[in-house]
Amino acid sequence: MYNTKRIKELIDALPSNNIYELLYLNDIDIIESNKLINKKLESQIVIVNKEAGIYIKPNLDEMYKQFLLRHEFAHYLLHYEEDKHYNFYLSRFKNKSELEANLFSVISLLKDLDIYEDTNVLELLINNGVPEQIAIQTFEALKL
Repeated sequence: MYNTKRIKELIDALPSNNIYELLYLNDIDIIESNKLINKKLESQIVIVNKEAGIYIKPNLDEMYKQFLLRHEFAHYLLHYEEDKHYNFYLSRFKNKSELEANLFSVISLLKDLDIYEDTNVLELLINNGVPEQIAIQTFEALKL
C-alpha cells in the first residue's frame, strides 16, 4: 500500500528537519492566500515550469501550519510531477498519496520529539498540530 521504510529513509537523508529550512533549500515559496479562506481547501502545492509554491490559508495555528507544510513538501518529494498540484482538504485523506504525505508529516514531526515508553503518542501528535483523524490513521498505520 505505502512504503513506510522509504519515507523514513527519505526523512533521514534530509539535511534538516526544520520545514522552513527545507522549503528554502528546495526553493519552494510559501504563499499565504486569502483566496483559500472561504474554501475547504487548507493548503496546496503547485508546481509549474519546475517552480514550486505552497499556498496556505493565513492565520493558522503555527503547529497546524507546519503540519500542512510538511504534508505538501511530502507531495513534492514523493509524488513530484511537472504541472501537477495537490490540495489538502481535511475531509479527504484516504487515497494512497494523501496517506503517504500524512505519514511523512507525522514521521518527520516525531523525529524531533522526545518519546518515552509511557508517552501517549496520539495525544502528542494532536498537540503538535496533527488533525485528530489523521493522527489516528497514521498511528494505526505505523503501529505506534
